[in-house]
Parts: sequence; structure tokens; C-alpha cells
Amino acid sequence: MEGYCDFSRYKHCISFGFDCIQTVSKSISNDDHNRDWDYEKKEYVKFPSIVYNTVSEVVIARGKSEVGEVQLKHDVDLCCVLNIFMELNNVFLKAPQRVSKSDMLDNVITSEVVKFLQDEMNEWEKALKCSKSDFCYAFTLPTGWNYEIQEKLIRPLFISAGLISKYNHPDRLLFFTQLESLFRCIQSDDRYFYKNIEVEYGRQYAMCSLNFAEGEIFVNLDLSSAQYPSLTSIDSKYVPQSLKSASFKFPFELKEKQTRIKAIVEKKCDTLSLTNVHKLTDILTNEGNTKGLPQWMRRIYDPEGNFKISDEDILNLAPFQEFLNYRPFKQLQDLRYKKYSLENEEIRALKSITITDIYGEFLEEEAFFTDKLNDLFQNTNKAKLTTLMISFTKDYTKAHHALVLLKLVEKWLKSFDKQQGFYRLLTRVVKGPYEALSFQFGI
Repeated sequence: MEGYCDFSRYKHCISFGFDCIQTVSKSISNDDHNRDWDYEKKEYVKFPSIVYNTVSEVVIARGKSEVGEVQLKHDVDLCCVLNIFMELNNVFLKAPQRVSKSDMLDNVITSEVVKFLQDEMNEWEKALKCSKSDFCYAFTLPTGWNYEIQEKLIRPLFISAGLISKYNHPDRLLFFTQLESLFRCIQSDDRYFYKNIEVEYGRQYAMCSLNFAEGEIFVNLDLSSAQYPSLTSIDSKYVPQSLKSASFKFPFELKEKQTRIKAIVEKKCDTLSLTNVHKLTDILTNEGNTKGLPQWMRRIYDPEGNFKISDEDILNLAPFQEFLNYRPFKQLQDLRYKKYSLENEEIRALKSITITDIYGEFLEEEAFFTDKLNDLFQNTNKAKLTTLMISFTKDYTKAHHALVLLKLVEKWLKSFDKQQGFYRLLTRVVKGPYEALSFQFGI
């Protein structure tokens, strides 16, 4: 094995990160000291999902589109894995109890991870016009995973893929946890985003990160303490010492928007004919889909400019109170058309509908979430805990119902803060009077 790692011999560092549905690889040039990183050399977001046949043990579909087509067949012999990387921890934990070395699912997962790494690096070689000998690597994995998985499973997979050699110095492949990445991010030079937080030695910090996939919400809660870096660190930024972690998921399957709106129309306008109910339902449902229209075709809902549902930034960053109390049909003039035969009282009722009216309160989910928070902060020293940060990835808010849950989580965390006083939520001003309670991070 090499005595030390000479990073100057590598032209690029390829970093890998993943969440419950996607994997991201990025290129950082080791020669570029101005941080002009090669992130746009290729499409670096992938969906490493697979479908395999449990009888033949053959993978029959890979990637988001292929897997989606196969899932429609509903074959009982087919098994779908949303992200092969998320399964690695299960593979590692089962290893000591495994009687036979030929565990079918585990073999499929590890083989597919090796194939994914090989295919990904083949693309990077073409994009950067380099060979594999020009790369070193960084791999970010979930905070709660067993530490030993790094050397006992993931490094051997990189070796099997031909990305590194067992004779290379270990630092050619560096490992980080998601908590370490987030902690470093809030101490970045970008003080616009994190100007409200100053990391202090010995203080405790909580992170709540959200992912959404296939009708389920994945939540990671991490409690950590700020510590000095090691003597060999390249800078003086604080590092997190993990104190407690919790990972859980719960179903969040919303009814179709049209179904929800139809129920509201029937409730608010009980004198309407069935035909007019269907017409109104279509009109109101389409009002919620203006986000995809060209700017000049979008309806301006609120003339005061306080909140426009077509503004993606405001959707993501608006305070939960503004979002959940927003009345999307307030300025809808079509309601006065004679063909709907609406009474003035019914028109006022429809215009008063809020986002909360459409989606509901989710009291059971709130109770479940609050129980997990209580477990995390049990026996915590309130004097040392200062800040809780909510984080989500860019793709999280592409699903409108996931965005609704993001605002509900903000509400639940704010309420828990007022009741228990364990933390203060980290905020930042984004537009005018708005303060964001959630922060978008890359994987």
C-alpha cells in the first residue's frame, strides 16, 4: 500500500452522494483553485432503480423510465428497488447472520452497484477526457449507517469496479456522512444563506432532512455537538460529533387534486347540479396547474403581490402560514359566469378556500412526527442546544404534495419549539418580508 496519498497526481475528484431515490456524481477539478468546478460537464443526476425477476435472478429494467414501464405490469415475480445504494446498509447488516453466501437480493444489489460505478466513471472519462488513473473519490453516506460499512463493503465495491486498487492509499477514496456535509455547508463562505448562524464549540445542533418517494416521506433527525477538527484537518472549521440519530418514514399518499377539490365544491355549493359540479371541479383543478404555463399565460391570483402560486421561489420559501392559508381561487372571476348558477354566498365560500382546506390537517402524521422529536430530544441539555435546521433537496419540491408536507413539517417543528423550547429554528430572509424556515441542499 502507498505510504501517503499524493493528491497532485489526480486531476479530478469525483464525489458521489445519494438519497432515497437518486444518486448524484460531481466533478471537482484539483487544479482549479478558483472553485470553477466542472459540475456541468454531463448530466450527473441518476435514478439507480432496478426491477429484477425473483425466479430467474435477472435484472430486467434499470433507471426511472424503464422501471416505471415494467412496474405497470404488476408481475408477482418482479421486485423493484428504488435506489440500489440505499440497500447497501441492509446488505452489510445481514452479512454476519447470513447462512449462505448466495443471498440473491444481496448479490443483485452489490453487482448493480459495481455496474453503476463503472458506467458512471466511463461517462466521466469521456466528459473530462481523462482515464481512471486521473481520479480520486469522495463518497457521502447516511449519518446513521454503521461506520464499518465504509471499509468492509463500500471500498471493496470500488475495488471490484476497478476505480481504485487495494494498493492505493486509503485517502484516494474519502468517506463523509451527510451530517458532516451539512455541517460544513453551514460554515461555508456563502454567508448570504447562513448569516443567521454562528457555529460555537460545544453547542448542540439539530438537523431535520426530508426526502420524498413513491408516496412515502423519509425523515432523518440528527443531533450533534460542534467540536474542533483533527490536527490533520486542512482548515479550522468545526466538525460534528453525532450524539443521536433517528431515521423513519411514514406514508403520505394524497388523493388526486381533482378528487379533493370535487369534495370541497360539493360541500360549499350543495345546490349545484352534478354537471356544474364537474365543470367547476375542472376549472378549479386547472387553476392549480398554472405553474407549468408560460409566464404571460399565468393568472395573477393576488393583485397585492403578497403571494403568487405561480412563483416557484415563493412556493418553496414562503412561510408556512402564508402557504397554508393561501386562497388560490380568491381572484377567479370565472366563478361569476351565469352558466354555473352560483349564488353570491357560494362564490364567497369558494373564494375563501385555503390550501389547508384542500389538503387537510394530517393530525395523525403530526402526532407521529412529534413522538419522534420527543425521543430525539429526551435527556437533552437545553442550555447547549441552539439551532434546528430543516433541509431538503431540489427535487423534493417538484411534487406539489411533497411541498405541502414540507410546509406542514415547518409548522409542526415551530409548534414543538414553542411548547418545549429545545431549539430555535434557523431562518433567513429571502424576499421582502419572507423568512425561510427550510434550506435547499445538494446531495
